[in-house]
Amino acid sequence: MISEATAIHTAYPEYLAREIRDQILHHDVNPFQSDYFVTVTNPSTRGEIVGGGPCIILATSGMLEGGPAIDYFRQLASDEKNALVFVSYQIEGTLGHRIRTGLKDISLMSHNGKMEIVRLNARVESVEGFSGHSDRRQLLSFVQRMTPKPSRVLVCHGEARKCEDLSQAISKSAKVRAFAPQNLETVRLR
Repeated sequence: MISEATAIHTAYPEYLAREIRDQILHHDVNPFQSDYFVTVTNPSTRGEIVGGGPCIILATSGMLEGGPAIDYFRQLASDEKNALVFVSYQIEGTLGHRIRTGLKDISLMSHNGKMEIVRLNARVESVEGFSGHSDRRQLLSFVQRMTPKPSRVLVCHGEARKCEDLSQAISKSAKVRAFAPQNLETVRLR
């Protein structure tokens, strides 16, 4: 995901801040392709990253619900010299949310399929204001400007209550039939 986002930024520098755009277009300097960045393409490389010197690891999933972040967390959480920095909203019920609200002993499935307890001694920090998603206002504006208007909108990403609220707002403001299906609910698309 990080590589895909970087490729998009590189392909469309005209949408970036002026300083970065000028670096890419006029000085042949692309900050997204720096030698400081190392893309980890094989899970076996993660141990080398952890065992190396000081570094910043960007890993999905941001809510600690799966993916490479769990492997890094398992290896780094117990050391008080490390820090876990959340740079996005943590949905209630996710491991990320539970850690942000103080959980210190985390049950994880080990590689051999058994439960293990990982003690969190690393600092936990949060950086607010970053998101990989449009906010409510931006989503409403997007639906209102769509041409042609969709016949219906399904809101299916986020907390159930917030999805329902957004679907009602879309119905009211954009005059489009919108709803938030429940988990495991079937919706027929034509």
